[in-house]
Amino acid sequence: WPHPAITSFGKGNFSVRSTRYRYIQYLDGSREFYDHENDPHEWDNLAEDQEHRLKLGELIAEHASHIPTHQHEILLGKSTGHKAYAAAQETIE
Repeated sequence: WPHPAITSFGKGNFSVRSTRYRYIQYLDGSREFYDHENDPHEWDNLAEDQEHRLKLGELIAEHASHIPTHQHEILLGKSTGHKAYAAAQETIE
């Protein structure tokens, strides 16, 4: 791919997927980083492993650089996604 795929689930929750890796950043500041070549089912979060964080720091930073700096508010709606986001917000607050 010439660029990563960026998805979001509510304000502050993003996933950046390149050909080999997926970086996930949540509103609460937690992060996940997966190597799909060695871990296609995303079992081993490399962002939480101190040894890997040092080795993969540049890759994690490069993926994180694609997270938008400006976000719009969530549009009103009654879809399943809206209900799930509202439920997640309640547990954060």
